[in-house]
Amino acid sequence: MRLFSMVLLVGCACPVLGDTVLYYDNGGPANSNAFVSDPSFPIQYGDNFPADEPVSVTCVEWWGAYKNGDPLPAGADEFSLQFYEMVDGEPLVTPIAVVDAGSVARDATGGRLPFGNDVFRYQAEFSPVALPAGEYLLSIVNDTLAFPSDWLWAWHDSSTDGGVWFRHEPADSWRGGSGGVELAFRIFIPEPGTLGMLLVSAAVFCRRR
Repeated sequence: MRLFSMVLLVGCACPVLGDTVLYYDNGGPANSNAFVSDPSFPIQYGDNFPADEPVSVTCVEWWGAYKNGDPLPAGADEFSLQFYEMVDGEPLVTPIAVVDAGSVARDATGGRLPFGNDVFRYQAEFSPVALPAGEYLLSIVNDTLAFPSDWLWAWHDSSTDGGVWFRHEPADSWRGGSGGVELAFRIFIPEPGTLGMLLVSAAVFCRRR
């Protein structure tokens, strides 16, 4: 299967743009706990979501914190959003699409984890990631090698569809699929009639790079 690598187009908040709609809501942060999802640890977490019909994902919103509790680590974030196809209930090893989001805005939510870690909201908008109907895993990692603080993906809490998955290295098979928690994220897609304009904008952007 071919791997698509996307670059971040704009860093505006998805709902504010007015041309995206909420497609899948896995829930916001419960401020109860979080998992390290950071290749410098190394460990990577992901959570599943359904595509009941073919969709083009253009924005993801998620929440997290930093292990040492610093509100704003000095180094820049290096976020990567990775989409994996699930076959027979398990994620494949290789992603079908990767969005190199890099350093996106850290918006303080005012919430904190039990150990005092400030919780932040992040959003990335990108050129469309086309997904056929099926089941997928979204993995979000932040490579914090530039500063001494592992990144934590915030929990949403109660699991309703099988829990989370994890692995330590990119070549490892995923483990998990059970447990009582979900990770905090939301997926957005274009409003009807706007996908064509987004594709044209993406093509112009690529020609200008």
